[in-house]
Amino acid sequence: MPERVVHWWRLGVILISAAASLWAILRLTVRSVGRQFIWTDYALFYATVHRWLDGVPMYGKSIPMFGAPRITESANFNPPQFHLLVWPFSYLPLWPGLLLWQCVSILAGVALVVVVVRALGLKWSALPAMLAAAILLNSAALSSTLWFGQISLLLAVPVTLAWRASRQGRSNEAGAWMGLAASIKPFLLVVFPYLLFTRQWRAVLWGGLSWAASFAVGVAVFGPAALMQWLDAARWPTWQSHFHNASFHAYVGRVMWEWPGEIVASTGAAVGLLVTLWLALKRDADAAWALLMTGALLWAPLGWVYYEWIIVPPIAALIAARRLPRAAWLLVIPFVWPINGYPVRITGTLLDGQIRSIYFWGLLGLWLLLCSSAVTRAGVPTSERPAPA
Repeated sequence: MPERVVHWWRLGVILISAAASLWAILRLTVRSVGRQFIWTDYALFYATVHRWLDGVPMYGKSIPMFGAPRITESANFNPPQFHLLVWPFSYLPLWPGLLLWQCVSILAGVALVVVVVRALGLKWSALPAMLAAAILLNSAALSSTLWFGQISLLLAVPVTLAWRASRQGRSNEAGAWMGLAASIKPFLLVVFPYLLFTRQWRAVLWGGLSWAASFAVGVAVFGPAALMQWLDAARWPTWQSHFHNASFHAYVGRVMWEWPGEIVASTGAAVGLLVTLWLALKRDADAAWALLMTGALLWAPLGWVYYEWIIVPPIAALIAARRLPRAAWLLVIPFVWPINGYPVRITGTLLDGQIRSIYFWGLLGLWLLLCSSAVTRAGVPTSERPAPA
């Protein structure tokens, strides 16, 4: 292709990406400001902290949600220590607190971008930077994080630091960061069987200590009764099949409402986790981490789309090393598929059930790609493989 044509093609992609980024920023701002804030997950976190401040049990199956009829049966699945993050915001009114929470989440996202770029030694050239910005800003992960006032970007901080430590050979630090993250979201415990099988004993020990310390702090602040209430509340998931849930469990729940749906979901998830772990042992650090994080969301019961941030750092490493085939760019479609507060109906046929599960199909496609030999790298130096700690 002539150099002049390449120049104009690159310029066109940069301009389109810049326009898409600006549009996403405008759209996210308008949606955030106009959001019914009583219908956010942040409102549930806020109400939980205020219950504790008022001296009543933190957790319950019918937490009052500021008069919002849609969430009168909400249950909070986050452990007590998580609410230490929410506590400072609880002294603000609900609406300003939510906006500040969103701003802090965005700042955490910017910090994560800096960590990933520095860890990979990337240069800030215009074309890849604008493409990445357009994809991330238009992603369903960002929309849903801000829409629900979720914790996912804050959760991604220890996970990203663990990924960086793992690829740099600091397995003890990686274990400690993952122990902290897994104490808040148990599906991240998938990393620890991998560490055991790779004989990173001290990393597992540090992870266990971090995990236990997190719960100990929660009990010390909120009391042992709060921990028991959380364990009881965690048995009540009633919206597992929601279309924002990209997991295999959710997909089975959408297509198999009755028996043997639960058996199929549980058996399939168990097999999927075993395959994930087995193949991760055959990969170098970046490919293993990408497979583990993708598998954690796909095979856990609650793989919400806003948790996809934990996949981004290792995928960025694989893209930077040009280890993903060009066909993988098709997976951008489900990644940026817009979220809505209701199922999307396009054809009026059974096909809508599959469109409704586009996040599942995208996650499954990424998992299958990472399982394939397309991302393996022959002759990986020993220094790049996980070493016993």
